Amino acid sequence: STRARYRVHSSAAPSPHLRKLPDAGTVLNISANLRLNLTGAEADPAQRSLRYRTALDMAEYADRNGFSSVNVEEHHVADNGWLPSPLTMASAIAGRTEQCSIGVMALLVALYDPIRLAEDIAVVDLLSEGRLNFVAGMGYREIEYHIANKPFAERGKWMDHVLETLLQAWQDAPFEYNGKLVNVTPKPFSRPHPVFLVGGMSKPAARRAARFGLPFAPPVAEPELEAYY
Repeated sequence: STRARYRVHSSAAPSPHLRKLPDAGTVLNISANLRLNLTGAEADPAQRSLRYRTALDMAEYADRNGFSSVNVEEHHVADNGWLPSPLTMASAIAGRTEQCSIGVMALLVALYDPIRLAEDIAVVDLLSEGRLNFVAGMGYREIEYHIANKPFAERGKWMDHVLETLLQAWQDAPFEYNGKLVNVTPKPFSRPHPVFLVGGMSKPAARRAARFGLPFAPPVAEPELEAYY
């Protein structure tokens, strides 16, 4: 499944990507975003392979034709075949594109080992020369925590641990992790770290973003929640 999204922003000065409306004289900056979640339930493995390879063709086409971003998502053990490996897919997209940003919307960080996650994100960021960005999500499906061997009831505490570890791991200096001094390598291309936001639709999520000094990104507009943040 794929979607192309278009966003319009006003601008005072024209650029190669701007269109001028002849009737109102208004200059608009139009950006296009390609969303890939790779859903599908084909029985034929050749068709599954084709779906993934076609997604890469689409990403390359989008990049060549001025799309501002190509975004992927994450879910596990989904009956509709939702993409379960967003960083692997982001890495493949990085190899087929040159200009567009590559987003993971959202990366379910609370399901991961934080050190390994810091390493994997850094590698994709290096391969893409800093074009990777992501929304750090906690997830809402108990089955995903079950297969990750993590208690669903403690997901908030674990997400805090993952976020804290990511921010420390990407610093230049070693840090203490579980009682030992470690230095996570490689460091990402982006400094001090890849662009990322904290997702969520609750006050605890907003407080988490504020506590870590990170932008807050609810999936839908929630003026009251944004004001709380």
